[in-house]
Amino acid sequence: MQFFKAKPLALLVAILFGTALQLCAADIAKTGDSAVLPVKDGKKAAFLVQFDDAHASQIPVVVPALKERGMVGTFYIFNRKELTDKKDEWIKAAKEGVVHFGNHTYTHKYTQNSFPDVETCDEEISKCNELIKSLTPDAQWPRIMPYARPGGKTPADRGIGEKGMEPVLDKHHFFVRPNFWGASIHVKTVDDMKRIVDRAVKNGGMGHLDFHGVGKKSSINVTCPHPRVHPLCDYFPLLASL
Repeated sequence: MQFFKAKPLALLVAILFGTALQLCAADIAKTGDSAVLPVKDGKKAAFLVQFDDAHASQIPVVVPALKERGMVGTFYIFNRKELTDKKDEWIKAAKEGVVHFGNHTYTHKYTQNSFPDVETCDEEISKCNELIKSLTPDAQWPRIMPYARPGGKTPADRGIGEKGMEPVLDKHHFFVRPNFWGASIHVKTVDDMKRIVDRAVKNGGMGHLDFHGVGKKSSINVTCPHPRVHPLCDYFPLLASL
């Protein structure tokens, strides 16, 4: 299998895992005609709402908000108590089609893909795959999966890096998600979030915004240089704009 990067990645993610905007291209094909569509179901654009780390707020806050609006989120998980304590709820959300899982490695230890060798990389990814399988018992495997490198302060040139990971990513049928672009980290206001959505619509392509926790008591990341919380007044208007 080919290792996807850049624009092919964006197209594949939008088709398989994106929350497509409800803006259809008019009369793309009549009955009996065939067409190659850049976005699933002929939608004008796609926008991905993505969530990292199985944060404790995701099941009680994020998932119900997505479900209420008929949306899908991509959740990049690793093994942690906040996930395993709510395993049944995660299984239910995945079965309902609200949650798609992505691989975020098993321990989140090797930030910025700083695996010391290919064997360690393969172990981290394989064990996370097994975790995802336990949350999606009805899913067919092998399957194409999104991968997101764990974020952190590790220098980007330490370890095997993404280039050294290519054989492992290919083995597991992975594609790499677009670089993390975080609410309250890179994007400060709701208006800025909405502009990302508008840009995706205007370009007829794909946009994305990435979260960790959502809610008044949910900080983004204890090491975040911008420790402002994700208030609900940011998250819900963003969903409404989709």
